[in-house]
Amino acid sequence: MIYASHSTGVVLALSALLGAFFGVLYDVLRFVREAFTFDVAGKYRKIVRLGAFLLTFFFDLFFFVFAGACESIFLFYTNDGIFRLSSIVVTVCGFCLYRVTLGKIIYALLKFFRKILKKIVIFSLNAIAFPVKSVYNILVRVSERFSLSESGSILKSDTREGGEQR
Repeated sequence: MIYASHSTGVVLALSALLGAFFGVLYDVLRFVREAFTFDVAGKYRKIVRLGAFLLTFFFDLFFFVFAGACESIFLFYTNDGIFRLSSIVVTVCGFCLYRVTLGKIIYALLKFFRKILKKIVIFSLNAIAFPVKSVYNILVRVSERFSLSESGSILKSDTREGGEQR
């Protein structure tokens, strides 16, 4: 089957866009992975590292399976079932071009929004924790005063002025 040059160009352009979509997906998965992994010192360090490794492994596995399935379906429908190496190469080039250019800007924006979101979450937790902590401290002080006044009254009624007990 002979293809016209304009249809080949369209397929290659769509392949490049598919590669850019894979770049966006990879950045989103990388952002989520980095948001849920953190460094811990101490006795739980090995467990946290194992969790980070497993999270990375499953996200990368998901990405490659999803990208492979999407690429296969794309090539099957756009090239009438013929897998052309040029489409695969252009998809990889689209991915790399996205990562080198627009990917850096988008990932920097995602990191910026993560910092803002982290500050909002910390502020919200502090706003919730302050009243709870204040009520807890008041209850502790009241219970301490109540327990001291009860124990003091028992001691005063059981002792006489000379220090003797009844």
